[in-house]
Parts: sequence; structure tokens; C-alpha cells
Amino acid sequence: MSQKSISHSGEDEWWGTFFSSPDQIENRVAGQLTYDQYRGLKLNFSDVSGKEPFRDSKVIFGILGGPNRQRVTLDITLDGEQIEFLKTYGNNGIEKSIYVAWAIFGFWYTTEAKISAVHFHQSNLEQLIGNDPDGFENSNANRQISEQSHSYRDGLVSTNWRPLGKYATADDFVVFDEVENVIEKREALSLALAEFDHKIFLKTKSNLHLAYERSEGISPTDIEQFSNDVLSFISVITGLKSATELVRVTSDGKHGSFVSSQLAPASIKPISVLKNAHHLHPINGSTCDLAKLFAEWSTFTEISTAVSASIRFGGTIEMHLVFLLTALEAINKFDGGGDREKYESPVTKYLSVAARQKLKEIKDQFEPDNEMGKFLSNLRANFVHINENTIDMSISDMIETTDILIALVTNFVLSKTSLQSDLIESHQQHMLRHLVSHEEALK
Repeated sequence: MSQKSISHSGEDEWWGTFFSSPDQIENRVAGQLTYDQYRGLKLNFSDVSGKEPFRDSKVIFGILGGPNRQRVTLDITLDGEQIEFLKTYGNNGIEKSIYVAWAIFGFWYTTEAKISAVHFHQSNLEQLIGNDPDGFENSNANRQISEQSHSYRDGLVSTNWRPLGKYATADDFVVFDEVENVIEKREALSLALAEFDHKIFLKTKSNLHLAYERSEGISPTDIEQFSNDVLSFISVITGLKSATELVRVTSDGKHGSFVSSQLAPASIKPISVLKNAHHLHPINGSTCDLAKLFAEWSTFTEISTAVSASIRFGGTIEMHLVFLLTALEAINKFDGGGDREKYESPVTKYLSVAARQKLKEIKDQFEPDNEMGKFLSNLRANFVHINENTIDMSISDMIETTDILIALVTNFVLSKTSLQSDLIESHQQHMLRHLVSHEEALK
């Protein structure tokens, strides 16, 4: 039976039967599972008898309708406030709705099951590491892509080629012109495809993605953590918002799709990119081992969160400036600096001369007589303490300051990895190219 990959982008709905345990299928109820990127997953079901079939359940199992009869596992947090009554009769709810935390399409995830591998694809990954094995200018570039695995959260992470598409069926092929015995031939084709037993894939495009493996198993919470780590990593490296699209999981030889309400991309739309657009970024799959860089970067996620939050999530620019300035304090503490140099030292260490000069020009508009450290300390107090609003920055100045501090924090994290120093410098030049010219950056 063929199964299609379920994406986080867009919206979808599935009708089926649902039950509290695989050995209690006889107690099934009819229902509709819905997903969209704004509201996440929700299960609507009928409870005409009023027996509340999922009262004591934390996980719901189901069989979706259609020719494939696909299995699905739903995780719910069932409390009184999470059940919505859509239609009632007397005091009993007839049609109910439950919010779903995550779903696995393709198999039943029971207590005995173990997810051994996760394959993650998202919208901006092509910009960084290419979208096919021949995506780099060098004809042998695909050989430069390291397939080595690196330690990450008690498991291993690697870059991996995998075709994107769906499991093929006879319905994917259209017969045109004159063909003899077309019905018999289509039936023969269907039988031939079935013999591959989920091992033949209708490729729509290739994708180099990050794969996470752990022999003792990967929990759904671990999958969400890994996905968020990848999203943050890509946003830090590219400076672009990233949206979850496809998360594939493997368990005991079975393959499925993982969909999480927490990972719903909401207003972030998948971005179409030109082929070879990743050349815009100095750090890409042809210049370094991205899996190794990701594994090294993940040990500094607490500091780099200030950067990824500024790029990925909403909020006021004042709030993001406070986060970034707090990150400077953490950087200085990590480097063993004293309290008096908590802002000055990171600026000196992790910004180019041209970037420091640009930041000085902003400072001199407001506090020309103060040192940089004092100005940044006052700037933080300006946004944190209402009564100390003495620096009247324009939106333009705040945006430029934010961009420079993002480049600083990113430079710090990259400097703690095995990445070559000239590549780190090129990356900062790229991040600040709208503020500092290439000629100035080389001074």
C-alpha cells in the first residue's frame, strides 16, 4: 500500500476511525483529523452514546480512510478545557473536538515501538546546502558533501541525500493515445509496484537534509527539539526565517511522517529559491561539513537563541536588543572576562574593524563622550527601565544596531567551532553587507 509524505505546510484533512488502543478497535469511533499551519492538529469525532471513549487516553490510534488504510498515532493532552463540544443534545456532547500535540502517519507508535531515525527537510535548507547532488558549481562538488556522522544529543547527526516525492502507484501514470489492453496493463503495473513493498519512490526532486539517528530511540519530544535546533541553526547561518515542511521518521523498518502542532509554520511561508542560491552564503555544503558544524553549534544554543529568536519570532525590536545585549554578557562570562568589560570585550573580539566603526558611529549620535561598553550598558537600561529612557533611537538606528549585534553573537558561536577563521570572517562580511562595504570590511 502506498503512502504519501505529510507536510507541515498548507492544510489537509483525513477521515477515519479512531480508538484508544490497537487491541480495542471494536470500540472505534468515526472522526475527522484536520491540520493547518495556523491552528495545528485537531481531531473531531462523534460520541453519540456519550461514553467519552478517550477520557483516560493520552494517545489515540486510528486507521484513515481511502484505499491505503493508513495507520496514524495521535498524542493528546486530555483535560476538561481541551475538549470542545461542537454539537450537544441535552447534557451530552455528540460531536467533540480534541487538540492534538503531534501525529505520526504510517504506523502505530506504541510503547514497544522505537523511532531510530529522523530526516528533516525545511524551506530554506536548499539555500544553504543545495537541492541536488550536482547543485554546486564544481562538477565533483557532490563528493565534497561529507556523509560522516557527528555526536548530537546522545545520538548521531549527518547530512544525507534523499529524494522527495511519494510512494508510487499506478494512478500516478496517465495513459494517452492508443494502447491495447490498457486495463489489464494498468492492473499489471499496479501489481508490479506493489511487489516493491514501499521500496519504490516517485521522485519529484532531490534534497540534501539533516538526519538524526539514535540507537536507543528518539522520542517525539526529541524530534521537536531536533527540528527546532535545525530551524534555529539555519536562521542563524542564513539570516532567514525558516519553516518546517517535512519530517520523516523510521521505526522498525516502517517509514512515516511526523507532524507537530508546535512546529506548524504559521505565517512563515515556504520560500522558493533559485538553483545555486546557496552560493550567496559563504557557509554551505561545499565549504564545510554542515552536520559537524550543526553538532558543534548545538552546544551553544542558549547563547545563539538571542539571534534565532530575533530572526524567527515576532516581538518588538527593543525586546530583541535586550536579548542580544544579555547574550553579550553571557559571551563575556564564557570567555572569562570581568564585569566591567561585559560589553566592550565581546565587541572588540568578535566584530571586524569596519563593523566596530559602524557601531561607533551609531553610539556617537547619542553618547559621543562615553566608551562603547558604557553606551551599550545605558542602551540596555534604556529599554529595561522605564524611567531611564534617555537614548531616543530611531527605528533605523535600532535595526542597524540589532544587525550588528546578531553578527557579533553569530561570530562568537562560529569561533568556538572547527570552522576556518577566513570563512567566519567572510560570513560576517556577508551578514553586514548592507551596512559595511566589502572594501571597508577588508581594512
